[in-house]
Amino acid sequence: MPILPWRRGGIEALQALGLNGISYATYSQIANQKTWDLMLAAAKREKEGWIDSKSAEKFSCEDLRMIDREWLDASGGQFGFSVQLSIYKQTGNSIGGYNEQAYARFGDAVGWRVNGNWKTYSNLTWSTNAPSSAPKGHLPGMTIGWGIWWWGDGLVGNLSRCGL
Repeated sequence: MPILPWRRGGIEALQALGLNGISYATYSQIANQKTWDLMLAAAKREKEGWIDSKSAEKFSCEDLRMIDREWLDASGGQFGFSVQLSIYKQTGNSIGGYNEQAYARFGDAVGWRVNGNWKTYSNLTWSTNAPSSAPKGHLPGMTIGWGIWWWGDGLVGNLSRCGL
């Protein structure tokens, strides 16, 4: 059962969040923000505006797959959680553990980190040609305030458990 109490299915969930007419294919900040809003709603953390590992562990596989499918379809397989998880593992990261150097390699690979510095959210690649100009796995991109990139252990474990 999905966490979203109002969820009736993928299309209805997108409509409930006002995603009608917003194409993920534009790779805009709007689409990325809507993704984050959906995740906040699924975690029941709208008021807080951020998601901790414990909350991320509670995402339903259905919700994660829907978000992933939207990004995969819109980007021709270039973006999405499943793409990011694959890169996460390829860069030496493991499920259930944190290694600063491996996480930095992940950030480098998806373009969230350049020349040893983490990009700010506003400096991600937002153009309409993002699939050809941004690194694979670049989107969705999320931060938890202070410019810290959020791709935490709770989400990683859940993506893996859901087979993404």
